Amino acid sequence: MMDDRALIEMVRQYEELYNMSDERYTDKIHKDNVWRQIAMELGSTDVACKTRWISLRDQFRKTIKKKEETDASEPSSKWKYEDCMSFVLPMQKRRKTLSTRTGLFKSAKRANPEPASPMQLMRYPIGSAKRETTAAPKQDPIDVFFQGLAATVKTFSPEYQHAAKNRLFAVVSDLEWQQLQDNAQNSLPSTPVPATSAQSETPTPVAVFPSCYNTGKNEQE
Repeated sequence: MMDDRALIEMVRQYEELYNMSDERYTDKIHKDNVWRQIAMELGSTDVACKTRWISLRDQFRKTIKKKEETDASEPSSKWKYEDCMSFVLPMQKRRKTLSTRTGLFKSAKRANPEPASPMQLMRYPIGSAKRETTAAPKQDPIDVFFQGLAATVKTFSPEYQHAAKNRLFAVVSDLEWQQLQDNAQNSLPSTPVPATSAQSETPTPVAVFPSCYNTGKNEQE
């Protein structure tokens, strides 16, 4: 079993383990090395020594706090390690003072918030405008129609559901085919009409007889 008094005395020699104002208090590597050295002196492990010290420190804080809250005229029992751990008392009071100041600062900040900057003031109307413009999209009437049909068809028996799907598919398929034919007919180029002017007509040939034919005929007459 670990000797608590020996542990307390070893910790007292290393102020960086309990004094928050010590420059080595935040040096984890250095403090781990110190705990290993203490563990070697006590014949234990660094984890066991550290855990036991935290328990003793917390118990000392509770004892001091209970005494502060109790009337001084009332007799109170003394914790067995209270005297040998008195070196922690100044650090505990300093920590309590810092905690009180921090609490007062937070309370004052909540009571008197800092004025918003121009950029923060601009964020609200911009954000509000974005929320107003992001309204729900308007649903297409065709979607609404078929959704209504779907809700009705779901109430049918499986046989009627099958029949409804077949008939709807046939109607839509026929209309789609007619639409394709109309589109194809509208896309055909128009046939040009041939010209019918007088200049385009071919003249009819006229037979021309020699003058001798006319002379012979006159002589016979």
